[in-house]
Amino acid sequence: MALDDEIVERLVELQRECAAQVSGISRGSGFFIDDHLLVTCEHVAGQVGSEVGVHPFGRNPRRGEVTEVLPGKAGDLALVRTEPMSEETPQPAVTLDPSIDTTGKYVAVGYPREDYIGSDGIEAVRFNGHSRLAPDGASTQLLVIDTGSRIVSGLSGAGVLSSESGAVVAVVQYAQDADADFGGGAIPIARAADWSARVKEVLTKPPLASRRWRDVLGRSAWKRLGKSWEQQGQVDLQISGDQRCWQVELNGATSQRPSLTANDLSDELAEALFRWAMRQRVRNRDDVLFLGKLLSKAIFPPHVREQLQSAMRADAVLIRLRMPSDSYLFDVPWELATILFDSSARHVATEERLALVRVAEHPEPSLVETAPVVSGRAPVLGVIVQPDPLRRRLPVAHPPGRPITKWPARKEIAKALSFAVNAGRLELTSIGNPTRSELARALEPGVIRHEIVHYIGFGRILNGQPALALHDGRGDLEWCDAEDIFGWVGSSGARLLVVEFALPPVDEDFEDIPPGAFALALRERVNAVVFTRFPVHPWQWETFNTALYDAIAMGEPIETAVQRARSSVSTDFILGDAAAFGWFTLITGQQQDMQIVSDAATAPRPVANDVLPRVQRDRQPDDHAPVHAPSGTFEAS
Repeated sequence: MALDDEIVERLVELQRECAAQVSGISRGSGFFIDDHLLVTCEHVAGQVGSEVGVHPFGRNPRRGEVTEVLPGKAGDLALVRTEPMSEETPQPAVTLDPSIDTTGKYVAVGYPREDYIGSDGIEAVRFNGHSRLAPDGASTQLLVIDTGSRIVSGLSGAGVLSSESGAVVAVVQYAQDADADFGGGAIPIARAADWSARVKEVLTKPPLASRRWRDVLGRSAWKRLGKSWEQQGQVDLQISGDQRCWQVELNGATSQRPSLTANDLSDELAEALFRWAMRQRVRNRDDVLFLGKLLSKAIFPPHVREQLQSAMRADAVLIRLRMPSDSYLFDVPWELATILFDSSARHVATEERLALVRVAEHPEPSLVETAPVVSGRAPVLGVIVQPDPLRRRLPVAHPPGRPITKWPARKEIAKALSFAVNAGRLELTSIGNPTRSELARALEPGVIRHEIVHYIGFGRILNGQPALALHDGRGDLEWCDAEDIFGWVGSSGARLLVVEFALPPVDEDFEDIPPGAFALALRERVNAVVFTRFPVHPWQWETFNTALYDAIAMGEPIETAVQRARSSVSTDFILGDAAAFGWFTLITGQQQDMQIVSDAATAPRPVANDVLPRVQRDRQPDDHAPVHAPSGTFEAS
């Protein structure tokens, strides 16, 4: 389906902004595929390491460096890297597509050589063209520019826009006769993608610089190109050091000096504040915001803030925190850190345009599968540990202005989990109070491969090791080494493990399991672990689970699903606990954007009271729950 003429004209105007004149071993053209990277011909740019002149349309000239070349007439491609200049608006980039029609209409935008007035100007040259297949018939060898179109010297390296698809599909290479209208040839983008991993990456996942191109093209035409409409920015932070000072490395660029927890405090006081942050169960909103601002200064120094500001051009931003899982810093509640949106301090772990995740090393990343289940329903195994006699010793809830509420029975907890999971293409099988041998059998390889294992129970440090509670077969808890359970989950073939800890009995005090211990669950296919940093109340995990599984069933990657679930907990402000959202922690391996199911249509969840879990019907959201305002200017707070 051909694009409207108006859209094509708007793309040609934008194509000019994406073009540049390139002066290397000869003078030619080029076009940006990212805000700092442009494609041209090798016979224009020269060899790897060569310095070339780059003059982007409407901007000041600058220097560039040739980073990759595919030499020879059969190749004749080059990549040039150049840095944006200060105080410039962001450089837009084109969108690439490998498809070339048998016949079609095209537009090349570049700088033809001017021998008379002595000044080269930019032109949009329109022509008809057709594809030439390679001898094996499996690929397009060339976009042939038909006779009747004049391709002159200086257009080499120009991008070729397809009026059919609305994407740049080729690079002008040569003219049959520079002095006559005898057409010429252009190199297919498919050949450039086969040659350069970076071009292939930009082709399959358009960068933020192509967002303007996306918006002009429109949703329908963009999706016909096979590209996802939502664009995601990403910021990777490598944090090292200790609780007094540390280094923050941004995408491999180390800051000039360590970033301190608080520059105007002594080391001793800074350390005391961090110890308080990790061990004190803060609930009051003012205290939680104060702690969030302290943590914000820790991970968002100025150079990180600038990168985040740039990344916020995307529809969503993924913030990945990388720290050794056995370090002190891995245990800090970074989820409580705040940022400023429109001058309002908001927690980074609840903003739906963002997603915050801790990244640990997966020992065998090649075993990880991030692609969704494409047919059938994805199995979920629910494991609920709460012996009936134990319920009498569990804490009661004191919601503000509401009657005291007893801890729900295990069957009520199971019903709430079933309500959360059984939506869309997810299907729950639940086992209650399993013994060690029963859980091991349920997770045996080959019995059934559950995509998700969801544990609700109790956890503690016992004899210096993390332990999870199972049933002893006689009505009480039996503590099982957490690493044994992690091993069973890994062997089962599951990809996601969810662990939610209940508050301990009122007459016992369990030492909490630190986040770093859960990194041990990343093994085999398991690439993500969601867990509660501190034990929580069932009302809190019910709200989290409903939002989590709704997002998973809609095909959202696990990072986005967890972010939405934390936001839901924050909005409900359950039991007056302003920090509850921050205790739901996500760790993934190096692989990201893991989906459990695809984004196929999901049936709406029923909302009648008779199908809601009783523990959810019995409560109402707090009248003073925070409201999320539209996202705006980003700042660290």
